[in-house]
Amino acid sequence: MSGSIVPIVNLNGVVSGDTFSIHESEREIIMPLNTQIVRNGKPLKIHWGNFHVAAMALATIIDSGIGPFVSNTVEAIFIENPIDDYPNNPIIIGGRDAFTLADYSVLAMTPLNEGRYVLKNRHHFLDAMDGEDLELIPGDELFAYRG
Repeated sequence: MSGSIVPIVNLNGVVSGDTFSIHESEREIIMPLNTQIVRNGKPLKIHWGNFHVAAMALATIIDSGIGPFVSNTVEAIFIENPIDDYPNNPIIIGGRDAFTLADYSVLAMTPLNEGRYVLKNRHHFLDAMDGEDLELIPGDELFAYRG
């Protein structure tokens, strides 16, 4: 059987030098992640990508205070590059950040691990790759489940 060697990336997006192997037999049991943002009972129509999953993860972390960071607040997460006047000014999510935040091991440490989270506050994100602006509002339902 053929396999792939995959680098391990930490939360800061740094490749640790360690790797793990995924064999063809293990790929067959990996389940896809199903995600959805529902507003006023209707799914938002967006072109899905890692940016959207990362935005959902950050929104639930900041909204609930539960997540993989030592302190799960906007101020603590972005201490090196502070965001003035959030959520009026968006959090900019780059490709590396989106890839890291959309990882199952990170998502498992967020409220998305429960399958559904209803936002209490407004959140605002900007995709550094294509300029998409995503605003999430109180009452938006965020769904993430494997199946």
